[in-house]
Amino acid sequence: MVFPDPSPPTKRTTALSHIYRITKERYADDLAGTGARLYGGRWNSKGVPVVYTSHHRSLCLLEMLVHAPVDILPADLRMVTIRIPEGLPVYEVTTRQLSAEWRGYPYDSLTRDIGDNLLKSGDYALVRVPSAIVEEEWNWLVHPGFVSSTEISITEIKPLYLDERFIRNRT
Repeated sequence: MVFPDPSPPTKRTTALSHIYRITKERYADDLAGTGARLYGGRWNSKGVPVVYTSHHRSLCLLEMLVHAPVDILPADLRMVTIRIPEGLPVYEVTTRQLSAEWRGYPYDSLTRDIGDNLLKSGDYALVRVPSAIVEEEWNWLVHPGFVSSTEISITEIKPLYLDERFIRNRT
C-alpha cells in the first residue's frame, strides 16, 4: 500500500477553530516550522518544516512533558493559540495507515515518510495525526506554506502555567 493514499477524499476545515502549541518565548510567534525543520520529529525528517500543534491545551502539555522532565523545563515557556479558519484542505492520518510500532521511539520511518510526503506535496494546510500518547486524541501538523496565504494566525500567547502540586509530585 502507498502512504499516504495519493487520492484521499478531500476534507476541509468546517468551522473556525483553534489549536495549540507550547514553545519558548522567543519562538512563540514563529509559524515557519523552524525547530521541526532543524531537528525532525515523529512526522517529519530534518529539512522538512512543519508546526506541531495539538487539538487541546492539555494534550499539548502532555506532548511537551514526554520530552523533558518538569524540573528542567525552561521558565519562559508559552502557550500559543492558533486560529484555523474554515475551508482549509486537511489530510487525516488514521491508525489503520500506521505500523504496529508507530508510537515507539526512535520514531517509526513510516510516520516520517507519511508526514514528509504530505508536507512536500503542498496540497494540505493541515494534517491531522493521532497522538502517540493518547491515541484517541489528535495533533495537527500545520504546513508553514499556508500560513502567509491563509488566515492561519496566532491569536494569543500566554505564559505556560504549571500547577505547583504537579511539579512537586513529579520531582
